[in-house]
Amino acid sequence: SSWGIPGQKRPSRTTSTELSIDGFDTVPESGSGNAVLTADGFTLPGIADAETGANGEFHTHTMKVRVPQDAVGDLVEIEAQVSLGAAGSTLGRVTTTVKCIETDKSVSQITSISADTSRTLKNLLSLTPLSGAGTAGNTLEITFERTPGDGTDTAIYAALHVHSVALKTRRATNAHRSST
Repeated sequence: SSWGIPGQKRPSRTTSTELSIDGFDTVPESGSGNAVLTADGFTLPGIADAETGANGEFHTHTMKVRVPQDAVGDLVEIEAQVSLGAAGSTLGRVTTTVKCIETDKSVSQITSISADTSRTLKNLLSLTPLSGAGTAGNTLEITFERTPGDGTDTAIYAALHVHSVALKTRRATNAHRSST
């Protein structure tokens, strides 16, 4: 078969890959519990008060980002550099949720962080489809939650520190102008 416009070259296919959205993790957003924004990321602490902790302390940190103009697919992935200063065989557990505000759809993943982890790159949300993540200008809300001492989070008194966050979306890699 031949291209349908005489004298015009067939346009190339747009290739794509998962690329990080730059800079959004440096903008402070909201949090709850005793989550703390630091010069080097944010911290989801362990139990601060034994009496309150027995009833379940809950810490969250939230950030928002706009989907870039070169987005081409509804896929998201979260990687973060994390530290957990606990000792022994304890684990910290973080729930990562990405929600598209415009579609009201969300995806989540629970990830365990081993004791004595220091600035380790962890996948906190595997590459996952999310309705609206491929629409330029949509708002993605990323929330990190921790309840120390709940379930498999056995690093009860240790702080889980997130140094940097990379949100990856499917984006065009060979943007080009059409030839006329």
